[in-house]
Amino acid sequence: ILASKGFEYVNPAFLRTCGYNAEELIGEHFDYMRLIHPEDRPIIEERRIATNEGRQMPSTYEFRLVRKDGGIRTVEVNTVRLPGEPWRVMGIYRDITERKEAEEELIYRAQLLENVTDSVISSDMDGHNTYWNRAAEQQYGWLADEVIGKHITEIVPVKLENMTREDILKIALTDGKWKGEAIHYTRDGKELIVDWVVSVVRNKVGEPIGTL
Repeated sequence: ILASKGFEYVNPAFLRTCGYNAEELIGEHFDYMRLIHPEDRPIIEERRIATNEGRQMPSTYEFRLVRKDGGIRTVEVNTVRLPGEPWRVMGIYRDITERKEAEEELIYRAQLLENVTDSVISSDMDGHNTYWNRAAEQQYGWLADEVIGKHITEIVPVKLENMTREDILKIALTDGKWKGEAIHYTRDGKELIVDWVVSVVRNKVGEPIGTL
């Protein structure tokens, strides 16, 4: 619970997140803005002003919290206005650092795949396309919006010597990947001789969920 004169109450979970003890935080002597990353302080100040003026603000928001040891954690906060003057709020904090890092990693990987010069194509285990990067658009002549959800055999016909797509999938499932030379056909029927790598994508428990 935070009031205009400082923290009135902090629970053990919040203390673990910020690295301080209750005696250090509670009271007028501690400036709560020390917990806010300098770049995020305008967010908090705007909310304080809005509260004083009686304006409505979204109850849930995020900011970067600066721990006592200098470490940075990203927290999601849900606030409830409490009786008291000039203002008192109860904040429910949730540490979402790992979630934000995972989201940033996914964004980074997506950007990386979009900017590589090799075609990157993924399908689910039934063969339906789930990803088609910019290089694939240029190489095969299909836009991603045109092929997502379609069966890969409709988009990229192939010619293989002495084996089938099913054979490749069986090898990839056993060895983790298959690599070889094949002929692929573009949208306009042009033949492309490609070095083709098929890798199996698995979920956290090791079950195959698609190919890349």
